[in-house]
Amino acid sequence: MNIPFMPLRELLELHDSGVWGPEDQTDGISVLRSTNFSPDGSIRFDNLTYRCVDTSKRESKKLLEHDIILEKSGGGPKQPVGRVCIFRGHKIVHAFGNFTARLRVKKSLVNPEYLFWYLRYLHLSGVTLRYQEHTSGIRNLDTKRYLAHPISLPPLKEQQRIVNILNRAAKIDRLRKQAQEQLREFIPALFLRMFGDPVDNPRGWEAKKLGMLGNLDRGRSRHRPRNARELYGGPYPFVQTGDVANADGLVRNASQTYSELGLRQSRLWPKGTLCITIAANIGKTGILEFDACFPDSIVGFKPNTPTRVEYVQSALDLMQQRIEETAPMAAQRNINLQILRELQIPVPDISLQQRFVEIVESAHAISTRQTTGMGVGAMSIDSLLTHFLGASA
Repeated sequence: MNIPFMPLRELLELHDSGVWGPEDQTDGISVLRSTNFSPDGSIRFDNLTYRCVDTSKRESKKLLEHDIILEKSGGGPKQPVGRVCIFRGHKIVHAFGNFTARLRVKKSLVNPEYLFWYLRYLHLSGVTLRYQEHTSGIRNLDTKRYLAHPISLPPLKEQQRIVNILNRAAKIDRLRKQAQEQLREFIPALFLRMFGDPVDNPRGWEAKKLGMLGNLDRGRSRHRPRNARELYGGPYPFVQTGDVANADGLVRNASQTYSELGLRQSRLWPKGTLCITIAANIGKTGILEFDACFPDSIVGFKPNTPTRVEYVQSALDLMQQRIEETAPMAAQRNINLQILRELQIPVPDISLQQRFVEIVESAHAISTRQTTGMGVGAMSIDSLLTHFLGASA
């Protein structure tokens, strides 16, 4: 099926710039800014600003349901300008700020939610960068060129089908993040209740050096230069510090892979290894969900005594601030392997550790059940955006 393309501006009933004015908490109108944009493209209403706007402009600049708000100035080195969010209605009236623009679609041609997802993909995939300009340190969007960008237009029925899938995936993603946040609060609270603070050890558990509880060693990345292309692109996951820091306890993804050559100059650690970062993000932990390599900025730990790796992980997480404080001040703070080996860990009876692990595993299982079975499989929202919109953007 040949899918037609149309310039963005031809799909719009209206595109105009926002307003601003002096602060007026009493009689002003809420004016949404880029700070109201949530990472998922929704709008946050918990940090509103009220501005004095001419009566003649209040009605014309009032947002209507399904209006898309485009960030046309702002951004930063790690966040290019051109973010979008969609207004799905609210209990009070809102206008939009002068660093943003409003896009109101011709619904006979395009589903507003479809266009929102399309424009969001353009930003997330870096396409919007080509329309970014720098002026006095501020990033501005060349809206004339942006509005000329061709938009893929499948039939409205197909647009709605894509929207339904993406909205459902976004809902699952929100639920998953909420569940992860609940686990981040639950697990340390459970640990403290069962064992007490591992730093103070108020229950008087026998303490042992971490190096005595198992095999503790640094990862390997011997080849120089480390960024040699022939090291990468093979079947062996290569976990880096950012993967551990962002893992929420379980390392399920690797940002890079090693080739056979990469593996030969490194080391493959088995599933179940506890990864501990010792540079950049110091003292962050994650348990490998697969066999993987990692560099010498990560230490691997495998217990060789009656000690559960999940218990050690939670103890280290609660001790993370103390671990970080041991790092010497330098251009980039880091700690050495000896500091970790000498770290004193309270060691309760293995049966109590096992009970802790069983409760944590049950909590993870409940969290997983809450975000599965909703019909979109295991694909992330980013993967789905690429699947449906990538080839056409």
